[in-house]
Order: sequence, then structure tokens, then C-alpha cells
Amino acid sequence: MIPTAQRNTRQFGAGLKILSAGSTLYGLRACAEMFGRERGIPVQVATDHGHHIHQAALRGEADADVVLLPADMIAALAAAGVADDGTKVAIGSVRIGAAVHADAPVPDVSTVAALRNALLAADAVLLTRAPTGDPLMQAIARVGVAEAIAYMPAPYPTRCRSCCPMGRPC
Repeated sequence: MIPTAQRNTRQFGAGLKILSAGSTLYGLRACAEMFGRERGIPVQVATDHGHHIHQAALRGEADADVVLLPADMIAALAAAGVADDGTKVAIGSVRIGAAVHADAPVPDVSTVAALRNALLAADAVLLTRAPTGDPLMQAIARVGVAEAIAYMPAPYPTRCRSCCPMGRPC
């Protein structure tokens, strides 16, 4: 999605700036390099946490020609009038995975009931502070154990592998 303020004023001959949540970094860099070579336009890719990008865009501080974020955040930017809704395109999806310690038995998560039991039996539940943490908490609530494990979730700060454009460490 292209921020509204920059849509009609930016000259792309000077380069294209893309700001994205970190989960897209590796695929996005390869695509950006190929696009730049084919079009003769330098492409700069920067990443930060999706929540940081979303808040900066709402404040009008996201220095980017294109912003890639989860669909609900893009919808909020368009609703706030800071991005052009006509430029919105769904480009992929993110899956959520789970892991247990190598020495731990693999829990059965093959059904909703089994997932509920596995979550209740866990010593700890670690979640990312990245945008995928929010849908994961919603999924935990849907299986009916959010209150029972409320003391367990420990949001885990993820780290970007490049400089955060918002001027703060990840």
C-alpha cells in the first residue's frame, strides 16, 4: 500500500523505498533486487516490527513509497486516510508455527481438544511481539484457554536482521 501523502509527490527515478515487517525480509530483498534490475530503479528495503511501522504510518512518519503489513493494519491505515485504499493488494500469508524443547515429548495438537490440552499442560507459552502474536492469542482464546494460561504467555521480543528505520533498536 502506498502512503497517500507520497503517492502523488514522490519521483521513483530516485529510487523506491519499501518498509515491511521483518518476516518478509528475505523474500522481499530478492524480489526488490530483481525488480530494480529489470526496471532500472534502485529499491531500498527496510524492516521494523509491524506495530512500529503501523504507528509511524498513522503519525505520518513512515518514510516509504510502499508499506507491507498485515491486512488489518493496512485497512486501518486506509480508514485513517494515510494510505490509498486503491493500492491495497494481498500478496501472501504468514503461518504460525510451534516448537518444543528438543528433549521434551512432542505434544498432540492434531485436534482443537488436543491443542487445548497441550496448552494447559505447558510450563510456559512464549509469544512474539510481532503482529503474528495477536492472531495467536486470538486462536488461544478460541480454543477456550486464554484465561487459564493468562499467567503463562510471555511475549518474546523478536529482533530484526537489519536496521530499524524508526530510529530505535529492535
